[in-house]
Amino acid sequence: MPTVLSSLSRPPSPSTWTPPSPPRPLTPDTDPARDSAILGLRLLNLSNNVFNRTFLPKLSKLTSLHVLDLYNNLIGDLPMILIQMTKLSHLHLGGNFFL
Repeated sequence: MPTVLSSLSRPPSPSTWTPPSPPRPLTPDTDPARDSAILGLRLLNLSNNVFNRTFLPKLSKLTSLHVLDLYNNLIGDLPMILIQMTKLSHLHLGGNFFL
């Protein structure tokens, strides 16, 4: 039997499979400039979290972001960093309390 057909008829044992690495949490200490895995994000849902103002400027480094959901997160002024996010096409700010 040819090698190709032989390998198709006997798939690798599950014991040899490598599990995917677990997702890394996005925390206020996460710095997108140092974490290349998140620099290419196009959609980010951060709804129903409570982020402080020091975390929000880090979002401006996510230059590929097209969709950002900040529902029910912010109290105070509208974050000016949103102006720097030129690729954003959808921004959800509902449930926030802006002054």
